[in-house]
Amino acid sequence: MNLKQTILIGNFGSPCISSLDIAEEKYRVALETFSILCETDTKGNIIYANRLFCEMYGYELEELIGSRPHFLDSGVHDREFLSQMRGKLARKEVWHGEICNQSKSGELHWLATTIIPIISPKNSQIEKLVSIQFDVTDRFNLIQKIDSLARYDPLTELPNRTELAHQFEDHRNNPARYGTHFAVAIVNLDDFKSVNDAYGQHMGDELLIQVAERIKLELRPEDVVARIGGDEFALILCHAEMPLERVFKRLLSSLKKPFVIDGMLVKLSASIGIRLCGDADVVGIDQALRHASIALYRAKSESGDCYRIFDCDEAAKARKLFQLHNEIHNGFTGNEFEAYFQPIVHLATSKVVGFESLLRWRHPVRGLLLPREFLPTIENDTLIIRVGEWMLRQALKFSQTLFEANLPHLVSVNIAALHLQHPAFVGLVKSLLQHHSILPPGSLTIEITESAALTNIRTATNVIMRCKKLGVKFALDDFGTGFSPLTYLRQLPIDGLKIDRLFTKNILINDEDLCIVRIVAQLSEIFGLRIVAEGIENSEQAKVLRDLNCEYGQGFGIAPPMPAAEALAWAQGKTSPDTNQTQRKVVHRILSY
Repeated sequence: MNLKQTILIGNFGSPCISSLDIAEEKYRVALETFSILCETDTKGNIIYANRLFCEMYGYELEELIGSRPHFLDSGVHDREFLSQMRGKLARKEVWHGEICNQSKSGELHWLATTIIPIISPKNSQIEKLVSIQFDVTDRFNLIQKIDSLARYDPLTELPNRTELAHQFEDHRNNPARYGTHFAVAIVNLDDFKSVNDAYGQHMGDELLIQVAERIKLELRPEDVVARIGGDEFALILCHAEMPLERVFKRLLSSLKKPFVIDGMLVKLSASIGIRLCGDADVVGIDQALRHASIALYRAKSESGDCYRIFDCDEAAKARKLFQLHNEIHNGFTGNEFEAYFQPIVHLATSKVVGFESLLRWRHPVRGLLLPREFLPTIENDTLIIRVGEWMLRQALKFSQTLFEANLPHLVSVNIAALHLQHPAFVGLVKSLLQHHSILPPGSLTIEITESAALTNIRTATNVIMRCKKLGVKFALDDFGTGFSPLTYLRQLPIDGLKIDRLFTKNILINDEDLCIVRIVAQLSEIFGLRIVAEGIENSEQAKVLRDLNCEYGQGFGIAPPMPAAEALAWAQGKTSPDTNQTQRKVVHRILSY
């Protein structure tokens, strides 16, 4: 049997090799030239090594001959691996595999290795072992890099969701090492988007790296921290049978300390949602993370900078919210949403000056729903952007209808914070105004809440300024409910304020509300802002508001929100004579008391 036959048989797992025909010189030359060769006797001493072997490991041939190759041991392989290899060779079988060896300089090399036991024809015993190796270090490193990219986040070098799932199973299946109870938590940075918007992605990335390091410092070696999304980190904390309050409080406190990035101080906080897992718990990682997300949502809704632990009641609420979200989505795509319009009048003259567009949902089962009954469910969802765009279209369409009818055509529309801060918002407004180019500047007023304006005042100010150049006016809606600092009011380039209906409702019976309305009216005069009172229900309220120099108002006492056709008829006085007369008398009585 020649050497070529030996290699082929060995590759197909022949149980032994009876001889090595060295007469086939061309095969010996090929092996010498392209492979790393080494031979050892039955005691493991090196009896031959070729030039490539010496170059690979950095030894002279004289250093190798007679020595045992233990100095090549990299420590990568465990006892079981080595035992299986030696066992197969002892049974006179060819061994194939990949071995990691260490060179004289300490460099690690991965080698595709075939070890052939050479059998004596005289006594059928092993004469020597021939090792044929090929350097596959580059291939191994590439595979390792690909594997790392598949399991680790390249930015923070933390485990990703895939590796987190693997470590979750490892923790659950090793109670002796990790304890019978552990916690899965999600850490989400509060208002991280504002850092990216204000300072750019580079600073945002650097912040995430520092956050990752800070979280690791607060955990024990056996705990796990992974990055599972933009600014979301997942934790697995072992031995959760012990109280974990101190851990989470310490972590929140640590994340509130300023970060130094490119010489700048950046401050933020975080919210944490926690799912406790016990020994009888059968949840998987996906469900544990879902439950932690529910608890995180509750922490966020309570203004953040806190932690909350999941309970079953939250799961039931989350299911209801999910169902409602799906209903809202289906309602929107199924054309169940309607735009209503409520007149805004000049309180001193009773003249109509414009309309506010208001969203309604004609639910197939529950009837006509007000925004407060469904919009909070989607205020942090991209669906709110689609709804906002639809309302903008309806508002401008109605404004053009009023303009063409030679009627006061100012129409206001409410826009959510998420929509206002969207990069495409200004472009959308510009496109819609171009579509309604017949409208003069000032036809559209965008109403934003205090929270929308103050979430990221720099972004809000930039958006407002760009829209104002297009002829759009801005008003701060529900003013007073958030108690905005006056410095913010001065910074925002708004045109008007709207007094929330809660203050208007109690203006006759609550001195504090009356005082707030008086202050808001004075502020509007100081800053040169138009002021509109919402929720006027009777003539007494209208009189008090007029006396406080509140110029404009709206409410059911003047006219309810109406579909576009009815609102147009109301403005034109084209309802039936009896209805129109009654309607005009009511408005006049309310506003002229």
